[in-house]
Amino acid sequence: MRNTAQLPESWTQAKLGDVLPILYGKGLTKANRNSAGDVPVYGSSGIVGTHDKPLTRGPALVIGRKGSVGAIHRSRTACWPIDTVYYAEDCALTPLGFYEHLLRYLRLGALDRSTTIPGLSRDDYDEVLTPIPPLEEQHRIVEAIESYLTRLDDAVASLERVQRNLERYRASVLKAAVEGRLVPTEAELARKENRSYEPASVLLERILAERKARWIEDAVEKVRAKGITGEDALLQARKKVEKKYKEPEPPDTTDLPDLPEGWTWTSLRSLCDAIGDVDHKMPRRTDVGIPYVSTRDFSGDGGIDFTGAKHISPEDFERLCRKIRPKQGDVLLSRYGTVGLARVIRTSHPFQASYSMAILKPAALVSPDFLEVCLSSEDVQRQIKEHTRGVAQPDLGLAHIRRLAIPLAPEHEQARVVEEARRVTSLIHHVESALTQSAERATSLRQSILKWAFEGKLVEQDPNDEPASVLLERIQVKREMNRAESN
Repeated sequence: MRNTAQLPESWTQAKLGDVLPILYGKGLTKANRNSAGDVPVYGSSGIVGTHDKPLTRGPALVIGRKGSVGAIHRSRTACWPIDTVYYAEDCALTPLGFYEHLLRYLRLGALDRSTTIPGLSRDDYDEVLTPIPPLEEQHRIVEAIESYLTRLDDAVASLERVQRNLERYRASVLKAAVEGRLVPTEAELARKENRSYEPASVLLERILAERKARWIEDAVEKVRAKGITGEDALLQARKKVEKKYKEPEPPDTTDLPDLPEGWTWTSLRSLCDAIGDVDHKMPRRTDVGIPYVSTRDFSGDGGIDFTGAKHISPEDFERLCRKIRPKQGDVLLSRYGTVGLARVIRTSHPFQASYSMAILKPAALVSPDFLEVCLSSEDVQRQIKEHTRGVAQPDLGLAHIRRLAIPLAPEHEQARVVEEARRVTSLIHHVESALTQSAERATSLRQSILKWAFEGKLVEQDPNDEPASVLLERIQVKREMNRAESN
């Protein structure tokens, strides 16, 4: 807290407990409330219901005691603060408007010393030393703060509107990308240039043929690994393997939009050699080792940030890789908690992905970048949302992931779609970064306004104001009178 000598001459300092004493709220369970009433019931997070009777005699400041420690709420009417909060009632000598801003400036949450459930001690609150200006200046300070903050709030609201518009624009770009409306289609260019082209349906046949051949070769290789080497024996083994191969089922395209000429719908399983995840037993964290990334390591620019990732031992890494190993060119799709975020792996450095993500291994003829665009699009995100189970912990099962319907474009068109989508989304990201910086500056400015206010720098001092020291004496006299009346 600032030294008294640094405050304006007419100001003083006092302990919060001496100038704005607080009372404990009183328990009022939901079952005991009369919700037909219009008296607001306050908890540490704000209004939690209504009742037909107030606990306070009039307007009050409500201060979070448990949970949201130090949170400040101002009730402009009589209210009922419950037992997770403190409260202070309105008084002519301690205007709540002033103390609402003062308590926010003091950041009472920093007084929390608990190790389990966050809590604010009244003893700690009472001992906080705070600057006190003359009463008349308090009113001028409130007027100035609210004028500045109103304009600041309007600016922040504008930033938020721009952010929402950017989110809608990004969604529209991705939707256009996977519906053949972002760049000229291969069919249109072929007609214009009087040439032929390979439609996605033919590309899909090649993808499926290579996928099947690779699956069979992998299966035969496993037979060789068991020591079977004869030509006839391997031929018989290959025939058995071929009979076991199951072609991916076509997707359900009900309610999905028609695609442009040359495009086709197919299942995600058709486009991937493998879709899987690691064991769901969380490996032990180590100080050094192999990165073990989760959705929280997805960066806002569409990448993966390994700097803050958890690390696991090389032994746990190898154990998890026996099931599936992420490699450069694979795609990660979040399937627990925050569902539906997709990222292409662009590093060759070894790491493992948390079981909260599915690891997609695109087939040789499938562009991982195009697959990422498709997975992020509205049409696929809607399917993801429909198949996600749970509320507290959303969960998208691997079986549903494999059945996702994906719009497939001709091979050359995929590259143009990715390039344009990347260009536009990069611009959006740069604007979003600027918005984030502006929002951070607004938060900083909010604190600066409060700092100037309670250092006596926001409004001019009036030599005719009653000194704050006299105000404190009047407050103490008033408190003594209230004690005498209550006795």
